Amino acid sequence: MPRRTTKGKIISSTVTLFVAIVFAALCWSVNADGIFYWCGFTAMLLCMVSLRQMSNGNALMRARTWIVPATFVALNGAFPSVHPLRPEHIGVIAYAFSQFYLFRSYQEFHAERTVVASFAFLGVAGLICPPILLLAIPHFISLLVQLRAFHLRTFVAGLIGLSIPLELFVALWFSWDDMAAHFPLWTNLWTNFWPSLPPQWAEIDFNQSVNISIILLLFLIGCMHYLHTNFNDKIRVRMCFYVIMLQGVSLFLLITLMPHFSYHLFPFLLLEVSPMMGHYLMFSYGRWANVFSFLIVALVLGAATFNLWNSSLLSF
Repeated sequence: MPRRTTKGKIISSTVTLFVAIVFAALCWSVNADGIFYWCGFTAMLLCMVSLRQMSNGNALMRARTWIVPATFVALNGAFPSVHPLRPEHIGVIAYAFSQFYLFRSYQEFHAERTVVASFAFLGVAGLICPPILLLAIPHFISLLVQLRAFHLRTFVAGLIGLSIPLELFVALWFSWDDMAAHFPLWTNLWTNFWPSLPPQWAEIDFNQSVNISIILLLFLIGCMHYLHTNFNDKIRVRMCFYVIMLQGVSLFLLITLMPHFSYHLFPFLLLEVSPMMGHYLMFSYGRWANVFSFLIVALVLGAATFNLWNSSLLSF
């Protein structure tokens, strides 16, 4: 349980999520241009609910707290690139449920029941953002190494689950006369799926580079802290966090290899960073940890100011 410091009281409070939502709403309002942006805000809240289900449904935090969804909401508010309503919002929801069912397969004798659901949701996310389909590889690695649920049945279940949404979409494709006209975004993403070699990192603009660097810093802080304090968690929770770390590293690797997909992969990064950063804010103790936590909050506020100024109509 967190000690009764100022940081502990703030993070343990139910008001934290409310403050994060107000902060995100204020950030949204700076550049909100009609109902399209506020639909994006609603979609973000739905993503937050799916993250809450993923976290609480697997007891990732050993104390009652709203810090994980609050962190997710605050990070979404700080980065305006995720403010408009985007197909990736659906992908993030599906990706969160994919991990939810993946965690449930931990040492299950009939893990194929949850594995097929996990990979089916991963396939849905992959239809929204094609590189996400490559995360099937770390999914299988997690089943083998962390979750101890990899065998022939789960391997086949994973392939079946991954193919279900793809087969349904292909059937829709052939049943429609002009599929490219109805789904231009999806068609364009798949057309540009394979990256040029070497990767063209110049395709990531300065603002996006700064944002990815901030998220990478937060992710590394959360990972280093967890590796130092993981003995406090039960083995099952520990394995779940290792899965999150593997997924986060895989997403950063995808951005490195496919920089032209950085804009599409960024919302998925926010989902992975939130549990790691939430765990750090909740369970880091000591004077310097308290100071560093407030510096992290200042960094997020600084990122919000930087991004909103650059994207605002008032900037020059």
